[in-house]
Amino acid sequence: MDAPSKQCCTCSTAKASTEFNKHAKNKDGLQPSCRACQSVANKAWRTANPEKANANARAWRAENKEQVNAYDREWYANHKELYAVYEANYRAKHPDRIKAKSAVNYAIKTGVLTRPDTCSACSKESKVIGHHTSYHPRFHLDVVWLCQSCHKRLHAELKKREVTI
Repeated sequence: MDAPSKQCCTCSTAKASTEFNKHAKNKDGLQPSCRACQSVANKAWRTANPEKANANARAWRAENKEQVNAYDREWYANHKELYAVYEANYRAKHPDRIKAKSAVNYAIKTGVLTRPDTCSACSKESKVIGHHTSYHPRFHLDVVWLCQSCHKRLHAELKKREVTI
């Protein structure tokens, strides 16, 4: 038995009802635009509103941490070889960063450095990351301790200014 058809309000093509997403408030329970047209419209909106799109994505990830973590674990389990290649390429491309990170980890392990519990930028208590302002060997242990969100924000700002980090 064929699924009942419906006309897309965007492309004016008659398509099977399975080609439309659900929308409980409409009489027929379906979106007025087909999935293909809705996908194009969504992409255009995300391109036109990157701040809102990123905020919505962050909010969704915060509300669905378990689902996101499960997806990430599954992706990693299914793509270990791909991730290993990425990691090898990163290590080959940035040996100075790897040496700096290793120096900080060794200094923490031996007690030369102590990892604080609070971010130096926002004072939030969380696991902090050592941000290197320079990868020169003389400055390997000169780090700014930042939480994940402040560290990402700092790198985004540096990227905007097109500063090599």
